[in-house]
Amino acid sequence: MSEKTLGVIGGVRSGRRHWSLVVTSERIIVANVGKAGLGAAFEVGGILMAKARAKRRTEKLSQQAPEAVLGAHKLNYDIPYAEVQSARMDDPDIVATGTLEMETATGKEAFSLTDEEGYPEHADLLRTALGETLQFD
Repeated sequence: MSEKTLGVIGGVRSGRRHWSLVVTSERIIVANVGKAGLGAAFEVGGILMAKARAKRRTEKLSQQAPEAVLGAHKLNYDIPYAEVQSARMDDPDIVATGTLEMETATGKEAFSLTDEEGYPEHADLLRTALGETLQFD
């Protein structure tokens, strides 16, 4: 069976970057889609342009094969489901945005999911992908 993209979660922040999470049948691919905060402010056009560019890049990700997404930027990386030991997310029934935290064999990952309208759908997508590994607080 070949790997399939199940969905793309945009509006993800971690550190000083905008990311998108490409959720596939085998892993989550963390894809860099731009700078956030002050890093973006120093670019021509500032923060609003950086957010618009991140949104356009996120929309293109769903049209690409998972391997192409992984290789599209030097900062992109993947988190295979087999390596996820535990995952926690703020309950979408209680909050409009929240944090996804995952503990893997190699360390901890934390992402802020900032898309208020898509948060419940993103939680369902992650629940489908991660199964019982994902717990809601």
